Amino acid sequence: MGGAIERLRNDGVEIVTKPHVIFRHDDDRLGPAGTDEWQAFVRDSEGNLVGLVSQVPAGR
Repeated sequence: MGGAIERLRNDGVEIVTKPHVIFRHDDDRLGPAGTDEWQAFVRDSEGNLVGLVSQVPAGR
């Protein structure tokens, strides 16, 4: 997610909340086991708050 956020920032998009881990999937009840769920918030060109979410292997 970090690379996408940097590209958005370079394009002038307002980054409201930097990417951060919101959940660690230790088992597969809510998502793939062994992944971290990341979230960030940006403002689009209309001023709307947009949430971005990504699941990546833990520790990346």
